[in-house]
Amino acid sequence: MPPNESSASDDPAAADRVIGRHLVADLESFAPMQLRDRVGMMGLLEECLRREGYRVLDMVSHGFREGGCGFSCAILLAESHASLHSYPDRGY
Repeated sequence: MPPNESSASDDPAAADRVIGRHLVADLESFAPMQLRDRVGMMGLLEECLRREGYRVLDMVSHGFREGGCGFSCAILLAESHASLHSYPDRGY
């Protein structure tokens, strides 16, 4: 959870147990060339995370030759982590 953000729960006891948020998003309508741009896409994700107040500690990625030359990346945050997987051959 970003700094300065509280839990959305109305249960005060639950607020003590909640330490983060899990968000899964399937993003479509990217051009295949964008989905192959590991550096550009990771930079975009990093920028979004920093803008929302997350503290980026480290980033790692791996590109694939098969499956349309997509990639996977993980960003270690002080608060948790974020990951991104691209599948250019499938359009996301």
